[in-house]
Amino acid sequence: MRVLIGRLYRLLAWTAFVLLVLTATGLSALRVLLPQLDQRPEQVAAVVSQALGYPVQFSGLSAGLRGNTPEISLRDASVLGSDGSVTRVAALSLRFDWLASLRAWAPRLAALQIEGLHLAVVRLPDGHWQVGGMQVGEGGDDGLSSWLLAQPQVRLRAAVIDVTDLTQAGRMLRLEPADVTVQRRGARHWLDLRVGVGGAASGSFRLRAEMGGLAGELAATDGRAYVTAREVVGAGVPLGPFLFGGELDGELWLRWKEGRITRLHGAVDGRGELQRADAQTGLVLDALHLSGVMQRTADGWMAGLDSLRAESGERLWRLDRALLQRSGDTLALTGGLIDLPRFGPVAALLASPQNALATRLAGADPTLRGRDLRLVAGLAGTTPRPLRLAVQVDDLAWQPDGALPGLAGAAGELRLTEAAASFTLAGAPHLTLDAPRAYAEPLQLDAAQGELTAQWSPAGIDTQLTGFSGRRGNIELAARGRLSLPAGGEPDLFIQAGTPLAPAAEFFALLPDRGLSPKFIDWGRKAIQAGTLSDVQALLRGDPRRFPFRDGQGQFLGTARFVDVGLDYQPGAGWPAVSAGRGQFGLRGPEFFLSLDEGRLLDSRASAVQVRIPDVALPSKRLLLDGVVDGPAQDVLRFVQQSPLASRFGGRVERLAFDGTAQTKVKLDLVFTGPVKSTQVSGSTQLAGNALTIAGSGLTVQELRGAVQFDQGGLSAKAVQARLFGGPVVFDLASALGSRLRVEPRGQADAAQITRYLRLPWPELFAGAVPWQGGVDISGDGKLDLDLNLDLAKATGELPAPLDVLRSQPLHVRAQCACAAPTRAWDVTLSAQPLTARLDLAPVAGGGTALRRGDLAIGVETRLPPAGFNVHGRLAQLPLGPWLAWLGRHFGGAAGGAWPAPRVDVYADRLDYLGQSFAGVRLQVLRSEGWDIDLDAADVAGKVSVRGTGQAQTVGLDLARLFMKRQDGAGSGDSAGVDPASAPALRGRIGALRYGGEDFGALEFSSQRLADGLDFDRLDLRGEYGAIGGRGSWTGTAQRAESRLDATADFKDFGAFLARFGVANLVRGGRGKVQAQVSWPGSPGAFGFAVLSGQVSGQLRNGTLPDVEPGVGRLFGILSLDSVMRRLTLDFRDVFGRGFAIDRMDGELQLAAGDAQLKNLRVRGPAAHLTLNGHTNLVDRSLDVQVLVVPQVTSSLPLAGAIAAPGVGAAIYLGQKIFEGAIDKATEQHYRVTGTWAEPKIDKR
Repeated sequence: MRVLIGRLYRLLAWTAFVLLVLTATGLSALRVLLPQLDQRPEQVAAVVSQALGYPVQFSGLSAGLRGNTPEISLRDASVLGSDGSVTRVAALSLRFDWLASLRAWAPRLAALQIEGLHLAVVRLPDGHWQVGGMQVGEGGDDGLSSWLLAQPQVRLRAAVIDVTDLTQAGRMLRLEPADVTVQRRGARHWLDLRVGVGGAASGSFRLRAEMGGLAGELAATDGRAYVTAREVVGAGVPLGPFLFGGELDGELWLRWKEGRITRLHGAVDGRGELQRADAQTGLVLDALHLSGVMQRTADGWMAGLDSLRAESGERLWRLDRALLQRSGDTLALTGGLIDLPRFGPVAALLASPQNALATRLAGADPTLRGRDLRLVAGLAGTTPRPLRLAVQVDDLAWQPDGALPGLAGAAGELRLTEAAASFTLAGAPHLTLDAPRAYAEPLQLDAAQGELTAQWSPAGIDTQLTGFSGRRGNIELAARGRLSLPAGGEPDLFIQAGTPLAPAAEFFALLPDRGLSPKFIDWGRKAIQAGTLSDVQALLRGDPRRFPFRDGQGQFLGTARFVDVGLDYQPGAGWPAVSAGRGQFGLRGPEFFLSLDEGRLLDSRASAVQVRIPDVALPSKRLLLDGVVDGPAQDVLRFVQQSPLASRFGGRVERLAFDGTAQTKVKLDLVFTGPVKSTQVSGSTQLAGNALTIAGSGLTVQELRGAVQFDQGGLSAKAVQARLFGGPVVFDLASALGSRLRVEPRGQADAAQITRYLRLPWPELFAGAVPWQGGVDISGDGKLDLDLNLDLAKATGELPAPLDVLRSQPLHVRAQCACAAPTRAWDVTLSAQPLTARLDLAPVAGGGTALRRGDLAIGVETRLPPAGFNVHGRLAQLPLGPWLAWLGRHFGGAAGGAWPAPRVDVYADRLDYLGQSFAGVRLQVLRSEGWDIDLDAADVAGKVSVRGTGQAQTVGLDLARLFMKRQDGAGSGDSAGVDPASAPALRGRIGALRYGGEDFGALEFSSQRLADGLDFDRLDLRGEYGAIGGRGSWTGTAQRAESRLDATADFKDFGAFLARFGVANLVRGGRGKVQAQVSWPGSPGAFGFAVLSGQVSGQLRNGTLPDVEPGVGRLFGILSLDSVMRRLTLDFRDVFGRGFAIDRMDGELQLAAGDAQLKNLRVRGPAAHLTLNGHTNLVDRSLDVQVLVVPQVTSSLPLAGAIAAPGVGAAIYLGQKIFEGAIDKATEQHYRVTGTWAEPKIDKR
């Protein structure tokens, strides 16, 4: 057995080996023979034609093996069809199955590839297909198709295929480029088609399909496919009854059986234009999306629509979760959600042009948003075709179309048939009625309920509204109505509406403004103001085009009662409105009427007022008003002022104001719209003790008795008795159109009232009765002009010079006011020589006026400044204190009040202040927080600041120089009469202080107010002589004042300080400190030695007492050891000069009325020690002083001994220390000094 198996194995191996050798030999032969076929084209053409079944021609060929498979490639090949057509290709490649070919001993293909094929595929009218003349199907030559489908694989590359459908005109499609692969696996074929679209369409799609039964008629095939399309663009592509032009993208899964699609699902997105094939109606879609599934049924088909969305412009139509089913000739649609805003173009596209409803829908451009849609429509039969529609509507709207008004915001249930419709409103939140023929703006109603029905036929359309109610603002409205639109006749409208209560301000919004007049409705909305209407009823019947039904063309009636209504009979024109009105108004056709039983006009009671507008629809609307008014007399002027009449009076009446009550009768005839407007007014007012005020002038005329007439021309009155300026007066009042208003008073007045009337800042200047007369003119532009003559001789108060001339001269007053101008400025001129004042007064908030600018000229012409109040001129004498007090009383506090402070620039030949007089002084005064004064004269220069008034007034000095005259004593000279209690607190600095012709340096000081004067809490005087600091006071009365000084002086040159008071030879030099507590009568400026009292003490060093003879001390002074250092510094004054050198001086002086008492005044010098007792008179400088002189002998002996011999010097020094007291006692001397400081007499005792 094993041997048998071994032999079989070897046999199989040899057999395989032989086969491999034969195969290799055959392949080698093919490799050698195939390239030689290009030399035998006729034989190759015959073989290929035999393989294809059709004659083939070519221009070139190549042959060879691709791997182990023989392949023949033909270039520029042509296939001749049985009908004589020629199919050309760029290349034709045939790969042969050589084993199958050997078995059949005939060429058998393994694969066929065609490149550059341009093939025509035609669907014949009988439904069969023909490819390039080769008919496929029943009755045709199916050899080519059968042969192709029998091949294992056929490929088309870069093919162009034109497909023509002769069953429907205009259906052509070019597929370019096309790549097709068909593979056969048994009885089934797999197709992969990638193709671009050309010709009438363009784009690309791919088809992958599995098919069975493809060898026979296409209608007998079955299979499944997946199709994708990208950017497929076509024009006039048929889609049922429509033609589509645009772009599509999508993907589909489909199945078919026996050539018919049985199930389809997928999604399509696109954009383009959809057009009916039988009309010019088209719809441009910016975006289209469709997704769902479709399946055939026994008698039709069923489609489940997941989502249908279409966008056209700003419109987005949507249908979601819908089921569409066709059964025979019936189409049923059930939808979950429908959103069709303004779908008029869709309705026009879907409906036939002969359908009147479709035409109406297209014009109305309706909007439908709803749910639970149920639609059943017939697709064949009579016209109109059967239709049933029911839907729950969330929003139903349509645009107005002709006589059909538009509607928006309807919510409820919609039912529709082919000939009728009904819509049940179920509380629509916001229902809007758009009737452009009646209303300029849509009419909105809230919470609307009711039922709207309509029927249509070729004869026309009838609509009814029943059970309607709604709310407009705060108006609850109930209505019913009917509208008939006959096809060949006039429309007929019937409306009956009413409401029990309505706010007056909202009523006119319900009236048809375009039907009546937009201007009348606007007038009514503004004229009939706050208040309540009751029992409001309206009835309208007739052709709405003839509204408001003149001459019996229809019927229109509206009435309403009102309470608390405001009536502004010409809104915006400024006529005073009637308030709290009670009465009735309404419309009878085009006539408006209003009867006011009671109301208020301004602050008066209006009664029996009748208002009519004869025809509200006319372009020129005329309003007639007639009534009686009882109330404040001012109301007659307010009526004129708040009406168009005010402009005609040129501002004159606006200046007048009455008080008290009066009765006024008034009539108005107004044409308030149209090209020509007019105003006629007339009336009269009876005054009984009223007051008249001329606004802006400050004039108030009291206790008026008489009659005042008014019309559109102005006011007039005669011989009216009254009181003015606090006294009796008689005046006339007259005005006319285009002229001024003249008030002519004459009588007696109170001076203080005239002063206040003229807005002077100092009403206390005048008091008492003043005879006067004059006139007040009120110009057409509102200007006032007053010209008054006043005798003020007995009516003036106390004034500082030179204002006191008003007490001796009459005052002429001229005042002008541009009271109608925004500034309302007064220009007032007061004259009483040598004074002339001009004041520019401006109004202030809260009433009254303030000085905006002014000028007071003293002996010169006035110069009105741009702003502020100036005082300028020249004065012989200026008492500054009274002026500052007067200014402080009238212009106290900081600047910026209603009255600007004066700016003073005057020249005074003499200025007096605080006991000092200065010649040739220029004063410039400005106002800031107080008063800032610039002084410029030979004896004084700098700034003075004055703050506060009265006891709180302070004066600050910042002077570059102050040269004061010496005052000899209290109560004499200019200091007499200065009251310290009235002096302001002083503080400041003086750069150069000169007193009595002597320079004292710089002074800084400050003071506080006391009950009886000033307390100087700081004094700091610094000069070349040293520095003096301390405090002081100035107290008392004008008749008995006293100044005190408590100071400490730190002298660098005491002698120089004394020299400034005329004491030149008492002491020369001297350094040290001196304390002084002194006082003197009068002001601080009355300081002088002759009046001093008090005590002076201190200590000085390094000075000289002139004219004192030290005797023997002069001889030993040069040898004093204490003097060595002075000698080394070359100070030999005590030896060679006149006088006594001082090392130290201390002591005390008691001052009493100019007499100085010396107590133990000790003077120590290198030559001698002196002790002084006695007194000296500081007035006549007389002396009576006892001087004890102790020469300094002991201080010189040691030096003399040292010069002789050191030992002797030491002995002398020792002896000096032992006998020092005895030596000094032996050498002391007594002197008496008498005479004067200039010529002292020294007697030795």
